[in-house]
Amino acid sequence: MGFKILKILPVFILLLSFVSCGSKEIDKSLFKEGDIVFQNRKARASDFTVILSNSKYNNVGILYTRGGKWYVFEASQPVELIPFNSWVKEGENNHFVLKRLKEEETIMTKEAIAKIDELIKEFLGRPFDSKYEWSDKAFYPSELVWKVFERALNIELSPLQTLADFNLSNETIKSKIKEIYGNNVPLYEELVTPAAIYASPHLITIIEN
Repeated sequence: MGFKILKILPVFILLLSFVSCGSKEIDKSLFKEGDIVFQNRKARASDFTVILSNSKYNNVGILYTRGGKWYVFEASQPVELIPFNSWVKEGENNHFVLKRLKEEETIMTKEAIAKIDELIKEFLGRPFDSKYEWSDKAFYPSELVWKVFERALNIELSPLQTLADFNLSNETIKSKIKEIYGNNVPLYEELVTPAAIYASPHLITIIEN
């Protein structure tokens, strides 16, 4: 009996170490306000901008602190501030990528952060934009991030695109367009995808866990 326990014990310790590593607290010492975070969330696998651009990540938000705690400002349903620890757990395998403005030290001043704060207060509670319209009545994730940076910092993270810029012949894309717009397809309405923001020349990768 004792021999069997000795044989099982190393396996148990090994499994325990995996569980411990998986639940390890993420080191937030590298975080800065205004950093942009990307993840893959199962609930957004069929997001239109992701299908359209074949984006590597389907969710994007902005890091922000309140009361000494880190949050992600994102266009969920509705637009909200989500505690970072909760946000990262919603992604596949707790994986995320954190990017930052190349000139962050000179751009992200107290005044700039105050402007971001104003926009957060203005946009909080707005609904998710299921029609992907370029208005402030509702937001989808990449639209929210793009507009915050453009309005608070006067930085266009990526060129805006339209549906006409993409290959719309794919059957999945055709079906999604029909589902969203019916027969009135806004081919020239501006939009921005997570892929475009991820590839922004203004950003550098700081963390890829």
